[in-house]
Parts: sequence; C-alpha cells; structure tokens
Amino acid sequence: MNNAPTVLIADIEGAEQYLDLSGLPDSVRTIIMEVHPTVIGQEAVDHILNTLKSMRFTLRGWEENTFCREKGSPRQVILARSLVGGRSSRWRLYQALPAPD
Repeated sequence: MNNAPTVLIADIEGAEQYLDLSGLPDSVRTIIMEVHPTVIGQEAVDHILNTLKSMRFTLRGWEENTFCREKGSPRQVILARSLVGGRSSRWRLYQALPAPD
C-alpha cells in the first residue's frame, strides 16, 4: 500500500507565499490552492503560479481566487470551498472540472 501524498490543498490565508513548493514530493499530482492577492500582492501570486508552471503543473480550473493545477494525466476534479458567514461555516461545491480534450 502506497501512502505517498498525491494532492495538496491549501487555503492558508496569505501564508501561501511562504510555501516551499520545490520541496513537494514527486507523488503530488494535484494542487488546489486559494491565493490572497489583496494580502500578499499580485507579484507574490504571479510567483506562485509561475513556480507551479515551471514544475509542469497545468492549470485545470480557476474560480475567484481558487485554482486547480495538475501534473500528468488530467483527471476530473471537484473544488469545494468553505464560506464563513457569521457564526456558521458552510461548504459550496464548485462544478466538476472536466478533463480537457
């Protein structure tokens, strides 16, 4: 049984700028990340996106500030996001992103 991680999901409220993406295990094939340009600035967001592109992660979907990038064969991915309103937290399910042709 292989327990190597295959997905990185990050919604860390601006701390994404400090992730060492070059240290990701080779087993990680999918990254779902929310970026916060109003917190970290557009230049830092661009740096994250360019780093992932240079690592051969292909953009598969983007909604608001949340994106999905994959390496290798495309798969169908569903993005979910927590929406905090008042005291309650609820989840919104984004559309399934079909594998590109």
